[in-house]
Amino acid sequence: MVSKGKLTRKHLFLCILLLPLQACSFSVRVIGWVFDKETGLPIEGTTVNLLEGGDIQKTASNGLFQVFSETGPFQDPILQISKPGYKPFHLQIERNKEETRYMIKSEQVFVEYDTPVYPDLNNRKTFSAGTWINKWSQDFKNGDTLSIYLEREDIKTEVDRLVRKQNTFNR
Repeated sequence: MVSKGKLTRKHLFLCILLLPLQACSFSVRVIGWVFDKETGLPIEGTTVNLLEGGDIQKTASNGLFQVFSETGPFQDPILQISKPGYKPFHLQIERNKEETRYMIKSEQVFVEYDTPVYPDLNNRKTFSAGTWINKWSQDFKNGDTLSIYLEREDIKTEVDRLVRKQNTFNR
């Protein structure tokens, strides 16, 4: 049988061991700008979400944002940026003593062409019925602040551009 005194001392010892992790406060502040990839102009009113801390902000008229969060000692912050009419952007920031790494979410979707595209106009047996396009925006620059470039979410225009490029290549 364990006496109450011994259980209390063990409990106290465990609390003292865990106290440094509980007392450590880690903060994350991400500052940056959001731009339209095609025009290079800032995008106002874009939603910027620092997922772990729940800090959600909107970009200013110049595209500037700043999000802040208190995090645990072993969490890598995830930044998600979205605006209707644009492909979303998702960035995980991994930190350690030597470096900071940026992991961009990437996912492709298959889009079928309205009509087949023939890589060789003289050979109708070989054709393409569709193409893969990125679902997420992926362009950014890092430095003292982040510059994030959102792509417009317009699948028809993107597919038309790819078809025109393929047709130009065939000539």
